[in-house]
Amino acid sequence: MSLFDFATADTAVLFQDRPVVHRSAWIDLAAARAAEEGRFFALITPPDSVLTLPANDLLSQPGRRWLVTRHDGRFHDGYTGRVHDWDGDVFSTVDELADEFLVADAVSATGHGAAVHLRAELLHPAAHGTRVGELAETLLTLFTGQAPTGWGTHEPASEPWDVTALTDHCFRIAPNRSRLVVVGAPQPHSQVAAVGVLEVERTSTGVSETFELLVESEDPLDDAALGYVGRALTRHAVRTGLVGHALGLPGLNRPARFTGASVPALAVFGPDALRSSGADAARRLAGDRAELVGPSSAPSLVVSYGQDPDGEHPLEQHARLVQHLAG
Repeated sequence: MSLFDFATADTAVLFQDRPVVHRSAWIDLAAARAAEEGRFFALITPPDSVLTLPANDLLSQPGRRWLVTRHDGRFHDGYTGRVHDWDGDVFSTVDELADEFLVADAVSATGHGAAVHLRAELLHPAAHGTRVGELAETLLTLFTGQAPTGWGTHEPASEPWDVTALTDHCFRIAPNRSRLVVVGAPQPHSQVAAVGVLEVERTSTGVSETFELLVESEDPLDDAALGYVGRALTRHAVRTGLVGHALGLPGLNRPARFTGASVPALAVFGPDALRSSGADAARRLAGDRAELVGPSSAPSLVVSYGQDPDGEHPLEQHARLVQHLAG
């Protein structure tokens, strides 16, 4: 049995006529098989389908695309809104933006579908004592009041939360990359379970761990909550960390329409990120809402971004600082 609904020499296509598309074992296998065979992978859904965070992570990788059906028989990209035509072998981009991509739905218009959005990266030594997943455990405990409930290679997560078991899995499949689903309890006053994606990869300098997390939250984090998050990130010695507020994600799922970027609220830059520019120069550039924390020989920079509607937008503040630190 083929993993695809149809395939050509250059393209493999899978249809998903579902309201919510999860990162199922079937989709995972189909995407991997397409890559092995040198085919571009396209997942096609109706226009009102949404992607979970793990499915979104899977389809945003190179060589893959989320396409949405249109009334005129063509398609548009669920991430960018660009219209695509099918020529019998490949999907080609048209210089046209789908009108429906820019129309806000009721969730976005009412301010619902809001979430805390966090992404952090750290580098562990390549040693037998290295454990991955502890940052995810700390953050989910901080946001929800309890440790993650499970993890797995697909959705639904099949394994009970266990840092040792998760670490052993990543060690067994190394040097191949692990992309794992992490699930947690809802935040207090929410009915939507927190969800994350954990990526672990062996590199020439160690073991890279990247964690992305969505937690439903109608309001942005206040200064006190951001302080707790910042301390958690620095305690785990992250290389970089960014916390923001996202809108238009119903049930923490990605719709096929413009949602905008998460608005940065706090960023952490570890010693490695400050090495080229120097810690003091980075703090001066970041402004009055920045501080250096940790040992003076290897401090981290913690930056709170102002939310003044008349000032520079936090996205612009963060982009300018990242550009400077990159040299």
